[in-house]
Amino acid sequence: MRGLLLAGVLFCAPGFAAVQAASNAPEAMAASALADARRIVDAAAQPAAAWTGPHTGPRAE
Repeated sequence: MRGLLLAGVLFCAPGFAAVQAASNAPEAMAASALADARRIVDAAAQPAAAWTGPHTGPRAE
């Protein structure tokens, strides 16, 4: 799931950056949007906690 989120962010970030750069918004707002995107990517790239749930049980369908 984390990989899917990361792929989605990486897929959308360049388009988002291009739209922000093309708009009439001040550079500070565009830099803030890019910083937010970088924070999201960095958070998604963090290792996940180890699975602590049951190791046995019914098979998923």
